[in-house]
This record gives sequence, structure tokens and C-alpha cells, in this order.
Amino acid sequence: FTKKNGEVHIGEWKNDIRDGIFIIKRENINNGGAVEKEVLVSRWKEGKCVAWEESLVDPKITARFYERWSNGEEKLNSTYAADVARKLPFLPRGVDGSQPFIQRILRQIAQKNIEAICADTYRETKETLSVKSKEVATSRAACLQLERKIVKLCSVMTKHNDSLNIIQNCCDEINLQIQDVTRSIAIFWEGDGSRARQAFAVACEELKKINAKDWFKLRRYHEPPQFIAKLLSAVCNIMQVDDSWEMSKILLGSSKNNRDKGDEDSIWQQYDVKLLFLLYGKHLRKDTKNNSLCDQPSQGQESIFEGVGKSQDQRSGTNSGPLPTEYDLSCIIEKQAVLLKVSAFFHDPITRNHGYIINTFGHACLALVAFVKASGNYIKKVCSIEAKNIELTELENLVKHKCSVLDDAKRVFDSFVAREEDLTKELQVAINRRDTKTEEEEKLDCTMTKCLRLMTSDIRQMACLSINSDDLICDSMV
Repeated sequence: FTKKNGEVHIGEWKNDIRDGIFIIKRENINNGGAVEKEVLVSRWKEGKCVAWEESLVDPKITARFYERWSNGEEKLNSTYAADVARKLPFLPRGVDGSQPFIQRILRQIAQKNIEAICADTYRETKETLSVKSKEVATSRAACLQLERKIVKLCSVMTKHNDSLNIIQNCCDEINLQIQDVTRSIAIFWEGDGSRARQAFAVACEELKKINAKDWFKLRRYHEPPQFIAKLLSAVCNIMQVDDSWEMSKILLGSSKNNRDKGDEDSIWQQYDVKLLFLLYGKHLRKDTKNNSLCDQPSQGQESIFEGVGKSQDQRSGTNSGPLPTEYDLSCIIEKQAVLLKVSAFFHDPITRNHGYIINTFGHACLALVAFVKASGNYIKKVCSIEAKNIELTELENLVKHKCSVLDDAKRVFDSFVAREEDLTKELQVAINRRDTKTEEEEKLDCTMTKCLRLMTSDIRQMACLSINSDDLICDSMV
């Protein structure tokens, strides 16, 4: 960009901040009125000028410096001459030490002020170099410490990653076992000649066809007939609820009827028959148009029974097909006790003797009897494959635990990765600081070398000092 005074600045900007080498071009008018072009090269870091890469020389200042000595304005033994000698090899700002006539003036100043040559520069540089050397050592130690931390962290990350792989392989092996057990269960149900699962599903579907009047015929009794009481007791045991007559009436009632009977589900759920609600959960909703039950879930509706009572066959989706119900008897813990209740119902003399009058209790009674019978047959089949179901459940719980451990381990590993990134950034900052300090130390060391060369030369002892332009640094202020 170009400033208002005509100076041209050429260089790289990072986030609107100068960073790197910048070239400054500007024009000066000498005493004769001629235009002289001046080029300055500087190095910037994070918006600050840290060093001038080339000497800052100004033809007008150089000419003025020479005139002060050539016309006798300044004496070789003056205080100003002694100050110039003490600041060698630094020259007053803007003076071009490469000019022969300047070097001739400097030799004359040095010959008249031999004891003062480089005195101030040597002392100040030596003090600064001592401090800078300590800073360089500190910065190097900081880099080394960060490098060791990164190496140690990488070692820990490698071991942790190996542990992750072991856990992942363990999960994969358990999943393969789950697939084998699931396949075995599927083969068992596909080979079931009695088709107990399908019969249970059909019996559940038949319950959905019963209307409200038929359900009312069963729950209207204050003291039910023995047959109805035993039938509903078996249903309660199958559904894993209290087998009292009050609970039986709740199972056959709607949410509206059950609100005054202490049924918690009726407070936030709407259903026509509690039994069907337990069986189907979110898969069953009330069709308000024709006052019937539908299998399609309503949008956004969730069931509090979601996932409860699902069998391994439902979760794995076997070839025999998942049950349409949300509730499955294979998840009943006390299967033998329920099976005894069901068997006791069918072998009870009252049940056998009432076979000819079952129809008098309505379609709901027939459907419940079929439901109890199908449930009993299904439980028998489930008991015969109980070992496989238990094995599958244990494997699923184990893989769930392993996956939880794996997730925790991954989170720890991610924290290690983040820590490594932070340390790497810190190391890069420390390296930049070390390199800057080292470069400054090298420049100071170079200045010390130039001072020693001027102070200890044999030519100096002969009172005939030879000034080399390479030893002069034209960026000092005297």
C-alpha cells in the first residue's frame, strides 16, 4: 500500500497485521534539489518491527556527517568524536559507512580516541548477551520439556489405542455370538410344528375385534361367576398383574372407566381396553371416526411400555416374523408359575363343566379362553428354549456394557488428542520464541566479534586503525 506521504510499503499481511519482510520505498530531495530514492528492508512479527534487514542509510545525513568534520565544525578530540568512537562499530543513524570518505573520517576519530574505541558498545553488548544467553537456555529447556511431554503423551495414547482395539474386537466377537444365538432361536421357531408364536399372535388379534358391549358383559359383575373369576385370574397372571377381581375389571375397562379406580396409565393415556393397551402399547390407538381400534400408531405418540416385554425374537427379527404385540410372554420371569396357573384353569372341573355354556358369556369370553390357551402353549415352547433366550440376554447385556466402556475410553482418547494438539501449539510458540532469542543472541555475538576485532587489532596498536565497512553497523543513534 502507499501512504499519503508517498511511501510504498510492500510485504505480507496476516489478519490485517504485518508479518514477515517488508520493503519500504520512499524519495528524498538532496541539497541540490535532486530526487534520491531510498529503499529500506525491515522484518515484522505480529505487527511489530523486530529488526532492520539492511542498513538504514540516508544520503543527506551522510553528507551532513562528513561536512561537520571536513569544514572543521567538529574537532577529532571533541566530546562528540569520543561518543562516536565509543559506539563503534555502530554509526550514527543514517550514516553510510560504506563510503570511503566516511571511513577516512572514522579512522581519524579512532586514532584520536584509541582508548574509547567500542567501549560503550562492548560493555552494553556483553551485558545484554549475558541476559540473552540465559533467555535462550530457558527457551531451549522449555522446548525440550514440551517435546518430552508430547512423547510421553503419544506413548500413553498408543497404549490407550491398543486397549480400544481390544475392546472393539471383544464387542465384535460378542456380536457374532449374538448372531449365532439369534439364528438358533429363529431356526427353533421356524421348526415349531405347533406354530405357538403365530397362534399367540392370532389370539391377540382376535381380542381387538371385541366390541365394548362384550367387554362390559364380563366386567359388570360385582361378584363374578366362578368360571369368569378363574378365567380373568389366568389372564391377570399372564399379564403379570394382581389377579384380584378389581384388577380384572381394570384390565377390561377403558381409561375413562379406570380413572376413578387408581389406574395410573389412565391419567395420561387414552385407551378403550387396558388389556389391549398392555398388549399393543403404541401400536394401538383409538379411531375416533368409527370408535374402533387401529394398529397404525398416531404421529408423535409414545408408549410408556415401549421396549418392555419384547422378546429376543422380536428384537432380532427372526425369519418366523416378529410378534405384532408390544408385550411378549417370553420375557415373563416366573414362566413356570404362570404355566401352572394356566394349566390349573383348563384342568379345573368348573372350567370343563362350563364348556357348554361359555357362549352365553359372549364373544369376549370365547376370545379370552383362546388367548389363555394360546398363551399356555406359547409359554411351554418358550420354556424349552429358555437357555438360548437367557444366553442371548446375557450376551446383549455384556455387549451393552462393553460398548459403554468403549465409549468412555473413546472420550478419554479424544481428550488425549485435544491435549496433544494443545501441547503441539505450545511447542510451536516455544520454538518460535527460541528461534527469535537464538537469532538475537547470534546478532549480539556477531557485534561482540566486531568489537573485539576493532579493539584488539595490531593496526590499532600502531595508531593507524583500518576501518572495514563490513564491521560497521549503520543503525545506531549517537
